[in-house]
Amino acid sequence: MADGSFAVMGSVVYLEDAAFDRCVADAGLNPADFRDPTEPRALGVGKAYGNNGAVYELLDVLTATGTVQALTAGLYEGEVVSGFAVAYEADGANGAGFDFVPYVFEPNGADGGMTRNLDPADVETATTPVEVVAVLDEAPELVGMYGESVQLIVPMSLAATHSLGIIDPTFRASFDAPEGRSGEVGDDLVNAAGTFFHDEAPFEVAFLAMNDYAGDVASNQTLAMVVNVFCLLFTVILALIAMANVFNTVTNGLILRRREFAVMRSVGLSNRQFRAMIVDECVAWCARGLVPGVLLSLLVSWLLWVAVSGSLSGLSFMVPWAYVALAFAMTAAAVGISVAYGMHRCKADNVVEALRMDSV
Repeated sequence: MADGSFAVMGSVVYLEDAAFDRCVADAGLNPADFRDPTEPRALGVGKAYGNNGAVYELLDVLTATGTVQALTAGLYEGEVVSGFAVAYEADGANGAGFDFVPYVFEPNGADGGMTRNLDPADVETATTPVEVVAVLDEAPELVGMYGESVQLIVPMSLAATHSLGIIDPTFRASFDAPEGRSGEVGDDLVNAAGTFFHDEAPFEVAFLAMNDYAGDVASNQTLAMVVNVFCLLFTVILALIAMANVFNTVTNGLILRRREFAVMRSVGLSNRQFRAMIVDECVAWCARGLVPGVLLSLLVSWLLWVAVSGSLSGLSFMVPWAYVALAFAMTAAAVGISVAYGMHRCKADNVVEALRMDSV
């Protein structure tokens, strides 16, 4: 804006005091510091989800603590305005300009109504300073991250003295019902809330939502388990096929070289030298298989990450070192078992009989 500040849309979450105190305690702060009505204080949510039309993004909307000015009201010709919008205009060499644009809603008979933008200079505005004491990396589960706006979390008790908003409020509730009673509890809550907001609340409600947190968690866990089991079974099947191929190749290779090994032993090759030779060959086999395989798998993983990043930004590429180590261990175990079996078959033969064996 003209004075160097930023104009953004935001939301204020009035969280039930006990739940708010737990969030404050988890952040290492004192809940009592948030109870002074003369100095409103809030927790800020540092992240928010966004979509620029092509990519879903995880945005850094708050990076530091400080004081924000909450625009709480506007008067136009003695009447309270319906709300404010954020205007964006390119300003040539000066970059972009942001400003709040007040508007009023004008009814239009049976056809409904329309909004009319007002000149900000003709509107008297009121603001309330709110100190953001701490910025949370993630929003509490009861709050969540919604939209691209700044979220400030304050205790419910602050609502008695401050209404940090100029539109009809939104109410969301999360509940954890006993197993098998989610539908019953949800219906009771919806009925009770509907009765309260329809008959007793001194304001209109913009939106009312009930969320069965326990049901959502169970559903997400079931879906995650199905995906994980499918991926695990697919990986195990591929690993068993690969290990069977390694066992078959190495074992048959050693058995077919029995005549060669017999010739070496007949000219004085000791058992120790023979084992050292086989170990060197096994190491070479593992290196020739693992190094290209791991590099190829990392390339495929990176390409998958690039593809996913085209739709979801903010994802960092990480090398799964634990799985790389597991691949090395499984390869070493497969080759070791194969060599041990092949060597056992080779030692079972008499040297003379092995020398007589025709080459295959």
